[in-house]
Amino acid sequence: GLVIVPLLSWYHAEFDREPDIPDGAWPRALARRQRRFALLGDEVGCSWPEELGVDRQQRNFALAELFDAANDQPVPAADFVAPSASEQGTKPETLSFEEALAARQRGETVISFSHFLPQPELLPEKRFLFLPQLAKAAGSIPLQKRVERLQPALHLFGHTHFAWDQELPPGGGTRFLQAPLGSPREWRTRRRTMHLEGGLPALLWRGHAANCPMPAQRAAVWSSYYAAKLRQPLSSEVGPWIQMAGAFSRRKGAGLSPRSRLAGPSAVGSAEEGIDEIAIAELDVASAPASATLWFVWNIDRTTGHLQRSVLSRQERARALTLKSVGARRRFIWMRSALRCLLSEQLGIPPEALQFDIGPFGKPSLRGPSAAARRCTFSVSHSGSLGGILICSANPEVGAEAALPVGLDLERHRVRPFASLARRFFLSSESNSLRDVASDEESQAGREIAELQAFFEMWTKKEAWLKALGVGLNSAGPGLKGLDCSTLGEGTHASFSFLVSGERSDEVRPYFVRPLLEVPSGYSAAVALPHGTSLQIESLSAIGWPHLRR
Repeated sequence: GLVIVPLLSWYHAEFDREPDIPDGAWPRALARRQRRFALLGDEVGCSWPEELGVDRQQRNFALAELFDAANDQPVPAADFVAPSASEQGTKPETLSFEEALAARQRGETVISFSHFLPQPELLPEKRFLFLPQLAKAAGSIPLQKRVERLQPALHLFGHTHFAWDQELPPGGGTRFLQAPLGSPREWRTRRRTMHLEGGLPALLWRGHAANCPMPAQRAAVWSSYYAAKLRQPLSSEVGPWIQMAGAFSRRKGAGLSPRSRLAGPSAVGSAEEGIDEIAIAELDVASAPASATLWFVWNIDRTTGHLQRSVLSRQERARALTLKSVGARRRFIWMRSALRCLLSEQLGIPPEALQFDIGPFGKPSLRGPSAAARRCTFSVSHSGSLGGILICSANPEVGAEAALPVGLDLERHRVRPFASLARRFFLSSESNSLRDVASDEESQAGREIAELQAFFEMWTKKEAWLKALGVGLNSAGPGLKGLDCSTLGEGTHASFSFLVSGERSDEVRPYFVRPLLEVPSGYSAAVALPHGTSLQIESLSAIGWPHLRR
């Protein structure tokens, strides 16, 4: 038979036995933001007997023990819903915990479930969480001991809304699974960390008559990561998205969200708390003619693996070998494999099957005239150890049949002869703006920083525009001087309208070129998008790679 064991539980701080991340590892603004959240406040709105204790931490532990003790009481038969007509003949029995334990020892299948976590290893490490104090409000030691005693074949849990499917200990332990339902907003902003391979509803048990009563394990971002990697709770290397969030908070206009704006003056942003998002506002993209996603690809200077190289074409692998430096080869493999996998996810085409055409100035595009090539356009840029992939898709709901070209430029800040470069490539109005912004600063250091930021803001906007046009710096046509970027953003988005002929018609379309404040410290970036296009920002690192192709 099948024994189902619901387990009551409550969280408490002692469940977290991993060390806290040193303060210096967190961006200061993000650390201040974390301290404003009190995750251990669920019980404040309830009335509790005084004997549980006045101190919140003491009370939570007493509550955890109290709820756990209730598991020793059998569930009253009156609490069961009567079987439907199709289920007549399946008469459930009520069992005590000890009877359920005895049933498991006789070889019957036991499935247990709880709201809170029964193992600390079922939560990402603190260095990967925007709110690391979640570890102190996630699980219960009494629950952990009870599940270890029961040894169910499968234990379902919830609370954190991270999809999970993992066997602990590996090779014969209990299988722990979370398939979060979540809210529509969560699925818009946390779909990767909430998605369990196969989707919902998740089949749990086929019955004893089946050759394999329990379905195979499903992939999920975090459980797949920890199936391949050991936890490193002593490491102070925080996730790239944590570093990125700190960069947002340090910049002017820190109220801007990584879930970005519509390309135009009527834009709003969207995001939500999660493993790789920050909450700001709501975004309605249903009426946008196109939607774009900018993926920041982290650590592209690190060693590549089989997962990256396996999706490249024979020509791409040969091209990688022709690159002289190890760093250049790594960056090419990371970026081209990331592009293939992200387009595959967008279009539903295997990454290996995608084919590209290369324009006269080196810009890749999907080989046409396929439907996929019409539905999706992209632009790629990288600098230093950071890459960017901008993917734009047409919205057929508002009559948009084809995606228009887009442009992205990403530049790592470095000292250059800015004045001489401005005289060579910039309009006189831009050179004057560069000089004026530096002269407004009192100190030499302030003038150098202001000049650097202003130069790269103007440069990335011009490069993004040229990439949307598909032309080079010195090509015939308007070139870098065809767009006046002399007006700089002061904590707001500076948008510039221009007209560009679409690749598939002679119809001219209005575009907006805008700098992004939502980039890591030490970088500048800009995008060129058709007017009204919605834009959101995501992160891709080695952690998500095993899950990316599912």
